[in-house]
Amino acid sequence: MLSYVWGITQQNTFQTKKATYNDLKQPGGLSVHISEISSSLRDAMKLNWDIECRSFWVDTLCIIQDDDEGSKPRDAIYRQAILATVNAD
Repeated sequence: MLSYVWGITQQNTFQTKKATYNDLKQPGGLSVHISEISSSLRDAMKLNWDIECRSFWVDTLCIIQDDDEGSKPRDAIYRQAILATVNAD
């Protein structure tokens, strides 16, 4: 899990949207957008890979940002995290 503050860069940060959701579900789908992902998020993704953690939750990628109905997380996602990285920048 990655905890972060959206800040003023929200408009420039890649987000999962209804229009990109199906493409992102495909193998390698995120790699097409890797240059649009912030360096902080890429660093957290590398850390996750380095520690061989099988799952990685990032709200901006795991929640469809323009879907007010069904994609919002349940508290269980946060309660079951084994590691939370925090971007202090």
